[in-house]
Amino acid sequence: MWVKAVKSFGGKVSMRQGQEMELEENDTLKDLLEAGYVTKIMGQVQTEPDKGKEKSVENQNSNADDSEDQGRDEAERKAGYLDEADLEEMSAADLKKLAKEMGISTAGTKKEIIQRMIEVEVEIGPEAEGDACENQ
Repeated sequence: MWVKAVKSFGGKVSMRQGQEMELEENDTLKDLLEAGYVTKIMGQVQTEPDKGKEKSVENQNSNADDSEDQGRDEAERKAGYLDEADLEEMSAADLKKLAKEMGISTAGTKKEIIQRMIEVEVEIGPEAEGDACENQ
C-alpha cells in the first residue's frame, strides 16, 4: 500500500514528512496509520515484481523528481531526537504504538515511555528540522 508521511518518524520504518513510500500491509503499517504518522495514497499502481516495474504515468513523472530529491535528501540527513513536548501531547496508546515501532519497551508509565523515546537517536530529513525533533 502506498502511504505518505504526515510527519517525520523513525523506527522499523523511517520516513520524512511528505515522503511517499510503498509499505507491506502488516501490523507496522496498521500502527502507523492508526497513530496518524502516515496516510493512504490513492491512485498508486505497481505491477507484481515478476511482471516488471511498471507504474502509472502519473507516478512515473513524480518518481523521476523524487529520485533527484532523494539523492540530495540523503546527503542532508541528520540525526536528532524526538521532542519531549510533542510526545507528551500524544495519547498513551499512540505513544505505545510508536515505541513498539521504534523497538522500545512499552512497559511503564507514559512519562517513562517518553523518557526512553527521547533518548533514542533518529534519522531526520531537512523538512523535519524544528518540527518534532531537536538536533544535537
